[in-house]
Amino acid sequence: MFGIIGGGAVRNLTLTNFELTACDNGTTDYAAGAVAGVAYGDLENITVSGKLAVSGMYSPKIFVGAIAGYSSGKIINCNANIAIEFEESQGAVTQSAAQNDLLELRSDASVNIGGIAGGSANSTIKSCNVTGKIDVKQANRSVYVGGIAASYINDSEGHIAFIGNCETDVEITGLNINVSAGGLICWLKTENTSRVIVLECVTRGKTEAYNAAGFIYKIPNGIVDIYGCHVDGNVVAVSYASGFLNDATNVRLTDCYVAGNVETTEKGNGARGGFASGFFYRLEKNSELKLCYVSGQVKGASAFGFAFTGFDCKLDRCYSSGDVTADLHGAGFVFSQIRGKIQNCYSVSNVHSSNTDANAGRTLIAGFVMAIQDSDLLNCYYGGNVTGIVYASTSATSEPMIGAFIAVTDNTNIINCHVLHAEKSFAPEVIGRKRNSETVTIDLKVYDKASDMLMLAEALNGNSGDVIWVNRANNFPQLYFVKS
Repeated sequence: MFGIIGGGAVRNLTLTNFELTACDNGTTDYAAGAVAGVAYGDLENITVSGKLAVSGMYSPKIFVGAIAGYSSGKIINCNANIAIEFEESQGAVTQSAAQNDLLELRSDASVNIGGIAGGSANSTIKSCNVTGKIDVKQANRSVYVGGIAASYINDSEGHIAFIGNCETDVEITGLNINVSAGGLICWLKTENTSRVIVLECVTRGKTEAYNAAGFIYKIPNGIVDIYGCHVDGNVVAVSYASGFLNDATNVRLTDCYVAGNVETTEKGNGARGGFASGFFYRLEKNSELKLCYVSGQVKGASAFGFAFTGFDCKLDRCYSSGDVTADLHGAGFVFSQIRGKIQNCYSVSNVHSSNTDANAGRTLIAGFVMAIQDSDLLNCYYGGNVTGIVYASTSATSEPMIGAFIAVTDNTNIINCHVLHAEKSFAPEVIGRKRNSETVTIDLKVYDKASDMLMLAEALNGNSGDVIWVNRANNFPQLYFVKS
């Protein structure tokens, strides 16, 4: 309808059965949407349904959305039922020498495809719903896909942006090596002391891409708070698959969960990909998670019930319960924790090493945490089993690392923790290797039978005075926020 909405607002609009074929001039940034290419004004009470086809694009940076290609105004109570298809022709980025030079100069050359908007800046996005399908068939440069928006940035000094009460049920497909996807948003960034709050959003569709996350794929920097959000859909990726969030810095998540399954299809030793993480792949710089959990199954060359790794981060009252199947590298809860704290957390995920290739590499497997360094592990337990086949590298310095609770602990306090060690053939040791200083405390109780662990709530609560753990009939103790 509009190339550019310069200000004001578009309200109370319905477009049905639209068909839009995007084309560009190949020299400047390009934006396309059913209502507007670029919307600097507000979009409110808009409903669209239809198809949007994008192919043979030559512009350095492309934004495509069902409602707007790019938006910097408010987006409130908007709904889209869409089918978006993107296919970049094999010769698109080399159509001419001039265009090829332009793309090489533009380090940010990319394609951004979103269910509402391709890209959004400093916007409030509230009460929006998206259903349908987004399919990326061929891509010669970076392509970002999001159920609501592909890219979102808040760079206004001191501004607090809000994304809330949104829901997506979008099937995202893009297995080309250049494609990354998030069920809600692909990448979200804040700058200049700005902040983003994400509240009570849900993603339900399957997210399948070369790199994928069920909620947000990447938060490279900034201050982001996420409350009361969850993922119901499955996540499948070739290289990196994360149930909720792939990697982020300086984020806080509260009361969020993943109910879908997470899987990677790439095989190998984990060094080049194939990482499947139940909740997140990597968190850094004072990030905190509390009251978060994963109930789905996790499967991959490297697979982790809750997370791959945390640097300088804190996990409080979190858990994983779905089974974990890993070729070589895996853990029921977290694979690696460095300079942080894990407290009042548990895992009942069974961990299985499924590798059958003796030449693939050494086995790195643990029930709760594979490796933990310079951290504190407080009031936690593991109630699953660790099974499978052990492989060792031909190098004497690359022996397998296996532990029923932890494979390697380095200068870490383990206080008031508990572990089931019923299956001893695969993981004969509760802690595989200890590299601790003399000042480190290890307070870990081992149980041969699951029935002996069913009434641990009082021991886990300790002398805190707070009711954090509760006993459940004929079950392991659970965190107080968990519904029976």
